[in-house]
Amino acid sequence: MTNHSEQRRRTQPAPQTTPRFFGISVWASLIILCAALTIGLFVTLHNGLLGIPFLALFVIAVLVIALLTEPRGLFLTIASIPIFFGIFVIITSWFLVANATPDGAPLSKTQIITAIYPITLHFPVLAIATAAAALIAFLRITLLKRSNRTSSKVAQTRRRKEVEAEKLNYSTVRKARTQTQRTRRTHATSTDNSQVTVEELLRRRKENSERKAAREAARQRARRSLGDDLYKQDS
Repeated sequence: MTNHSEQRRRTQPAPQTTPRFFGISVWASLIILCAALTIGLFVTLHNGLLGIPFLALFVIAVLVIALLTEPRGLFLTIASIPIFFGIFVIITSWFLVANATPDGAPLSKTQIITAIYPITLHFPVLAIATAAAALIAFLRITLLKRSNRTSSKVAQTRRRKEVEAEKLNYSTVRKARTQTQRTRRTHATSTDNSQVTVEELLRRRKENSERKAAREAARQRARRSLGDDLYKQDS
């Protein structure tokens, strides 16, 4: 019975688990962000103004990487957003100022300040996008932890049921084995009792035969003695 249950557990297919999509790596997220900012740089140079296209590409890229980055790399990714934004804004503004400067003329302090100024100008967009990405990351991590806790509880419940089933199976096998042994002992005892009863019957039959033979012999002796007495009286 135990071997049958073990074979059934071995042949039973393992529960299928759907693979989870945890996200892309940190390097892939940073590459996506750099690619979006690079496209925004070229669009800005084409338009001659650092405006909505650059900021729109930046916001879209931030939301995408916040949604797709693996949970363990979200903190590093979110922390890198302001750094890459500042670097690309300065580079883009620098190219705009350089294109507006006549050939061979050196850049003045005003032009350098003008190249750095868009960082402060578009800081609200950076702050809102970074805060939104941080909120998305927080929600993702919270939901993931909740899902892990639920999966852990389900796994613990399944293991507990398996242990209880094993205990019940072992108890059933032990009871069946004890009942079988008890039945064998009862059968052996009844066999011994039946053997004793037959021997007792044979012994009683033998004793009855001996008693009958003794009574028959006593009767014959009595008849012989009575016949001898009658013969003597006639004589």
